[in-house]
Amino acid sequence: MAPVDARDLTKVFLLRLEALEEMTHEYQYVRNTLIEMNLTPVRYVARRFSGRLESAEDMLRVGTTGLIMAVDRYGTSRGEECTTLAIFYIQGEIKANGSRLVRDDARRLARLMTYRWAGRCPKRCRL
Repeated sequence: MAPVDARDLTKVFLLRLEALEEMTHEYQYVRNTLIEMNLTPVRYVARRFSGRLESAEDMLRVGTTGLIMAVDRYGTSRGEECTTLAIFYIQGEIKANGSRLVRDDARRLARLMTYRWAGRCPKRCRL
């Protein structure tokens, strides 16, 4: 899928996601489709951090976690594109996890619950 097509479809899916009730099958389907369509920024940011010691697979996994957080927290009323916020979240996840990338899901979930940014969110992305 071309990036322009993905950008247009992302807008449609984000509007649909806002209209749906959470925890329904349709909501999960739209959310998962959004995440799968927008994996390109995750690959882009992971390539920028490729000089580190972590494997590419681990950085993609952590970057995808940032993408998931961005999709969950994005609101269409902001007027910005989703990728603007997503790239910031992806970078933040990769920087925050640094060399502490672990495969244990329970530890990763605990870290997400006490998530802190290494930098500041751009002013245009704040609520």
